[in-house]
Amino acid sequence: MVYGKSNSEYSFLYDPQFTMFITVNGQLLITLLTENILLNTDAQLLQANTDGITVKVSRNQYDAVKQIMKDWEILTGLELEEAQYKSMFIRDVNSYLAVTTNGKYKGKGDLEIDKAWHKDHSMRIVRIAVARDLMFNIPYVQTIRDHLSTGFYEDLKVDNYGIYDFCKAVRSKGGARFELFNRTKIVEPISLSKTVRYYMSKSGVSIRKILPPDPNKKGDIERVKEKHPNQLSMFDFVEDVRIDLERPSEVEAGNDVIIFNKYVDGPYDLDMKYYENECEKIISKIRYA
Repeated sequence: MVYGKSNSEYSFLYDPQFTMFITVNGQLLITLLTENILLNTDAQLLQANTDGITVKVSRNQYDAVKQIMKDWEILTGLELEEAQYKSMFIRDVNSYLAVTTNGKYKGKGDLEIDKAWHKDHSMRIVRIAVARDLMFNIPYVQTIRDHLSTGFYEDLKVDNYGIYDFCKAVRSKGGARFELFNRTKIVEPISLSKTVRYYMSKSGVSIRKILPPDPNKKGDIERVKEKHPNQLSMFDFVEDVRIDLERPSEVEAGNDVIIFNKYVDGPYDLDMKYYENECEKIISKIRYA
């Protein structure tokens, strides 16, 4: 807790030097441990970050690795924690699925099924389908297609939240607003202060996010006036000309959605192919260990 607050300029514990001391010193010590293991055993480095490493090592080299860890603890005065995995599915250092030797599993990032309450829970079905595909060889297409008629997932020990597992969300920040449109015209302006929840559909509408004008960005007219201050402009005389400096963008470019801020019973016009493609994007980048 103290470490986190030391990097916040709004905290009375704010101390950038302390933050850098902890971060840099920790990274150097982890690097030392990594170097000692790789130089003195046949271990293969799978991933490393600021607070730990994962290595693949043969059984006959395990005791050697343990001794290196013990020597490191004596040198640094720190204590290491250890977890043994029988398999890992790694997309990147921040997204992986690790299965322990006793059959339990841990997911991180895009492979973490049930995240902390303050994190983004969008498209939970994708993480469930990918995990079942990787761990139990159950095709992700099957999981996605059967999800709305399936109960508790006994293999993963996780609940099924039905249509909510297909939902995504977008938050309004910095004075932005949302509009629904059907590619050519606005269907209905909507004003939600924080979140719009929706699922991907084959015949819905699209969401346009409208950001307010950027006060630090100059438009074409302002730039011309600065370059040619003595040049007359029609906009100096015509008062009813509206210069729109708002910044629109499509939330799900090229895809339709159905707003689901309030629960309604099915059937639901889900675009199953969209979710299958999201699974494929993750699985295609997985490294196995």
